[in-house]
Amino acid sequence: MPLLGSIIKRAYQLRNAPEEKKLQTITPVKAQKKQLAKLLRKAQYTAFGEHYKFQNLLAAADFEKAFKQTVPIHDYKSIYKRWWYRLLNGETYVTWPGKVKYFALSSGTSDSSSKYIPVTAEM
Repeated sequence: MPLLGSIIKRAYQLRNAPEEKKLQTITPVKAQKKQLAKLLRKAQYTAFGEHYKFQNLLAAADFEKAFKQTVPIHDYKSIYKRWWYRLLNGETYVTWPGKVKYFALSSGTSDSSSKYIPVTAEM
């Protein structure tokens, strides 16, 4: 529901914006950087964010580059083994603020019959 509200709010803002404002668009790269910064700010006080020092990454001149150099790519097995198993045990503030109440069950692969992907209401 928050997503639908955001879409409606943004449509209303665009409809009532001056014409010159409507012509200003953000590039996909800038939009992704903006979203990355938002996610880092939100998760900086989680165990994951503290481990990878998200607060320092956000203060870096080029936080995107700092993120790429600091946070490794995780496959399912490694992120589950290191972080997500804690969420299944009810621990809070592991990889996202608060308690993760829901887990999506993905289809199986050759490595595992099924995988538990954390899902929050904000998603």
